[in-house]
Amino acid sequence: MIIRKVLELKFIFSILSISDALFIIYLSLNKFDFVRRPYISGNSFSFEAIGHIIFYLSLSTIFFLAFKIDWNFKFPKFYSTSISLVLGISLEIIQGTLIPYRSFEGVDLLANLIGITIFFIFSKRFSFFVNK
Repeated sequence: MIIRKVLELKFIFSILSISDALFIIYLSLNKFDFVRRPYISGNSFSFEAIGHIIFYLSLSTIFFLAFKIDWNFKFPKFYSTSISLVLGISLEIIQGTLIPYRSFEGVDLLANLIGITIFFIFSKRFSFFVNK
């Protein structure tokens, strides 16, 4: 009942997608004092990379739902994938060039792309559930 009421709110997915994007920007540009440890010794793919995959998968999905449900765009998959790609690549470039306490990480960029690719592969299933 509560979920139905929330989903009836106008532009709920637009609000969620913008909030998700701002949260990712905050996490990408903020200074955190923690030690990065690989999940498996000697492996550069860490829990942080898994976080990148989840964040960009969710970002692409929520943007897709916003464009499809809230705005009724004709090609929501294209727009959500494009925005997620531009955001992921831009933030890594900004980290590598403008933020002194951050650095460009190829593994992070790869993890972003993996999350977006997972969305891209499974977006037909999202469309199927949204059209019902």
